Amino acid sequence: MKVSDAVAKYLAHEGVKVIFGYQGGAITHMIDSFDRAGIAYIQNYNEQGSGLAADAYARISADGLGVAIATNGPGATNLVTAIANAYCDSVPVLFLTGQVHTFAMKKNPLIRQESFQEIDILSITKSITKYAVTVMEKERVVPELAKAIAIAKDGRKGPVHVDIPVDVQGMQIPEELLEECIRHPYCKSEQDDNAQSAKAKEKTLKENVKKAHDMLAKAQRPLIIAGGGIRLDGAAEAFRRMVHSQKIPVVASMMGLDALSHDDPYFVGFIGSYGNRYANIAIQNADVILILGSRLDMRQTGKRKDLFAVDAELIHVDIDENELGHFVKEDINIACMVSQFLQAWNLLLEQSEEKQPAIDMAARQTWINRIRTWEQMYPDDEELLVRPECRKCNPNVILKHLGTLLPAHSIVCSDVGQNQLWVAQSVRVSGAQFRMLNSGGLGTMGYSLPAAIGAYYADPEATVVACMGDGGLQMNIQELQLVGSRQLPIAIVVMNNHALGLIRDTHEKYYDKRYVGSVWGFSLPDLKYLCRAYGLQYVKPESLEKLTEAVENVTSPKLIELEFTENTYVYPELGGNDAIDHQMPYRD
Repeated sequence: MKVSDAVAKYLAHEGVKVIFGYQGGAITHMIDSFDRAGIAYIQNYNEQGSGLAADAYARISADGLGVAIATNGPGATNLVTAIANAYCDSVPVLFLTGQVHTFAMKKNPLIRQESFQEIDILSITKSITKYAVTVMEKERVVPELAKAIAIAKDGRKGPVHVDIPVDVQGMQIPEELLEECIRHPYCKSEQDDNAQSAKAKEKTLKENVKKAHDMLAKAQRPLIIAGGGIRLDGAAEAFRRMVHSQKIPVVASMMGLDALSHDDPYFVGFIGSYGNRYANIAIQNADVILILGSRLDMRQTGKRKDLFAVDAELIHVDIDENELGHFVKEDINIACMVSQFLQAWNLLLEQSEEKQPAIDMAARQTWINRIRTWEQMYPDDEELLVRPECRKCNPNVILKHLGTLLPAHSIVCSDVGQNQLWVAQSVRVSGAQFRMLNSGGLGTMGYSLPAAIGAYYADPEATVVACMGDGGLQMNIQELQLVGSRQLPIAIVVMNNHALGLIRDTHEKYYDKRYVGSVWGFSLPDLKYLCRAYGLQYVKPESLEKLTEAVENVTSPKLIELEFTENTYVYPELGGNDAIDHQMPYRD
């Protein structure tokens, strides 16, 4: 059989149903094979869009693997931002690239380029993948593919890159090679711990979980920080059960905002530099904090890490032991998957013969009531404290209303910039099915539109909303062609403030209002005519009632323009050396 047919059949065996990509001379073998194997090939209009769509697909789909393909040279280099995005957010994506013929590849490293569109792509991607390989031997293609997929899904998940020369793709191999890989999947046994080491780790985990449980049981003001690792590990349901059984309030990082339903009695809000003020106050007043699947970066703690949760004992659970104790000093570090921690927690409660410490439920309820009081005192539409005249056009007010319109089975894809922060602060969705997708670590402008495409193909029954600014829209504006030509039922919400808002704010504060690039030299095409060109319905609601009409019953692609003045701001925000509960505008 042809190597490309073996690749397609192996991917189909692994449960791959959709592949995103852009055609090119070095991948025609593989895309033809995908089509004949029954795998849906979705063609984007730029390889970065393909990679970001595959990233979102991996986060939503049941099989938990995204696949993107690109040709050699510029096709492969266009994937780099998407590869880095998946790497920073620990998303398992298989990136396939074609390469020039083996006989045409440069043999002398001092030669810059031997063939047209030749580039040493592995030297570029090795630092942003868990595994990257160019496969020169036809017999090694499927085994390397199997190895890459296993590595992508193992431990702290992440992207992998398999580069295959075009002549190797067209070669013939015995069918037995494919059957052997299917019968004996890749096993990294040579890297596995021995049985004795595994038992020692299990014992340490049990001991640490017991310490964590006792610490939380005795706490008067316990808190959980929910991170992206909960969803990445498929542990959301177990997490919810744990929260309800222990009655512990939950704050969330941006990546953990969909770990708990927003109408859950224990959900508090979004934390960090631009977090909900009341959620940050809860952190600073807690006495024990359990951090699940979050690395606690500076956007969450603020620059003054020594002022973060100073009165609390910290229990940090993360799959990557290198992240433990990296940003802040913790009292208990537990290096494991969130699901492993929750499983050990449940076993402790079920099997322990010792009497567990009694939880003071009255104190816990008093703590929850205090948090709710702070929530009433410090609402998320804090811009109105500074500019009360903006109530009708306040982004937080509008996005809070948008959240009430979304059904439980919704996927909200945020972009990067002010729009992302407004969504995190104010969009609240009821029910356990909803998802919120963000470019967290890399902060990729242009993420939300291709992410919405990937989310739709992963879950076509969901209501999919892509939220973006006027800047982010134009980063991957070409993907409107895919949305329009296939009439994908996606609501595209464009928050148009005629500026790059966060940078404009920086220019206003620190550059004497010299708005070079943020306002001066920045523009947006007329969205009404853009929609006409791409085959989208265009709506510009002038009231919350009109927004309601626009968002309900999205059965075909619709672009909803929300227009603001250029001087929009994200409040509250953290100053340089303040603790996270001391955000601007300053409050009592």
